[in-house]
Amino acid sequence: MNKDIIAWWSGGVTSAITCKLCIDIYGLENVRIIFMDTFNEDDDTYRFKKDCEEWYGKEIETITRIGKGKKYEKIQDVWYKYKSLNVAGGAICSSELKKEVRKRWENENDYEAQAFGFDVDEIRRFKP
Repeated sequence: MNKDIIAWWSGGVTSAITCKLCIDIYGLENVRIIFMDTFNEDDDTYRFKKDCEEWYGKEIETITRIGKGKKYEKIQDVWYKYKSLNVAGGAICSSELKKEVRKRWENENDYEAQAFGFDVDEIRRFKP
């Protein structure tokens, strides 16, 4: 395999299992596990992240648009910019702080394939 498999970790059980399956199938050295942090996650998400890192035997990389020198200093900046928490297409912070962050990352990095964890109730959210 020439390029890495990207496994997107979101803090839920489906993405956690997806990441583990990628490691089991493609090998630890061939999988990059990436988390898009909004810095608005529940404290338990960060605890679970540490648990998963131990389980995987690998650090979960974190990417974000939040912080000093980034597009937004805090999640509330997104809400104020768009004067909204939620729109017809979903939470605006998810678009700005997750979808756009992932798209930018995809354009700046080489990889073989990506894996996302969806359960049967979430399949409607998948958009290539």
